[in-house]
Amino acid sequence: MNPYIAVGLNPIKLREWIIKSKYINVVHKQHNIIAAVCEYYKVEYYDLTTKSRKREFAEPRMIIIWLLRKYTNLSLKTIGAMFGNRDHSTMIYSVEAIKNLIDTDYKFSQRVRQIERTI
Repeated sequence: MNPYIAVGLNPIKLREWIIKSKYINVVHKQHNIIAAVCEYYKVEYYDLTTKSRKREFAEPRMIIIWLLRKYTNLSLKTIGAMFGNRDHSTMIYSVEAIKNLIDTDYKFSQRVRQIERTI
């Protein structure tokens, strides 16, 4: 029995549906991550896309970058574009800094875990 007939889709339509659903899932996950961090830190996404280095914006921005790397397959370049066209090395620094903080700071680690549970 042909599985494509069973679901009423031809192979091309099924392939298109799978590609779209993966894209939608990535976008949905991306939105959930950004929304969860912004809500937790009480900041607007726009503020995180500015060049500001204030801690109130830098920490949530770096957490979002780390979570996007962990839960999506977005490239560092793509993630950097989401945050004011930051370059590849800035993204690497953010990911490494958050990894180190999670490993060394228990309270920080708990905050990140709390955010992860809301995603």
